[in-house]
Parts: sequence; structure tokens; C-alpha cells
Amino acid sequence: MGWKLVRKQGYFEVWQRMRTNCREYSNEEVLMTLHVLVEGWCDRRDFKALRNILKGYPLSSPLTDGWAELLDALESVRAFASDE
Repeated sequence: MGWKLVRKQGYFEVWQRMRTNCREYSNEEVLMTLHVLVEGWCDRRDFKALRNILKGYPLSSPLTDGWAELLDALESVRAFASDE
């Protein structure tokens, strides 16, 4: 997936694309995608999405607790910043 393409697409298009693709993503791919999304939200000053994602990103721990916090943060973005 090209990162310029990710920047142009909205959060939910990227998320849906990742969910429907059958292959597993590496940690680097997931974190790079999140980095690009967070950069876009910063550029647009989308404070709702940033407020929710920054609870779990960047990872506080590379173990399962950190990934669980990130998942909770992504679900919060999906719930509270649905217009993104």
C-alpha cells in the first residue's frame, strides 16, 4: 500500500481496506499507517480524532497491554470521530 494513497483516503477507507485484506500486517506496516493518519489529523487539526488516538499511540509497551490500549484508542476514534 502506498503511503501517499493512505494520506488521500479517509481513516475508515484505510481501516476497511486493512480489515478486508486476508494477509496479516507486520507491526511496522500498522504503525506506519497510524503515523500517516495521525500526521493527517495534525495537519487538519482534527482534535476529536487526535484526542482519542493519543490515548494509545505511540505504543507505551510493545507487549499485549500496549496493543490493547492502541485497539481501545482506535475504537474510540471510530466511535467519536466518525465524520473523519
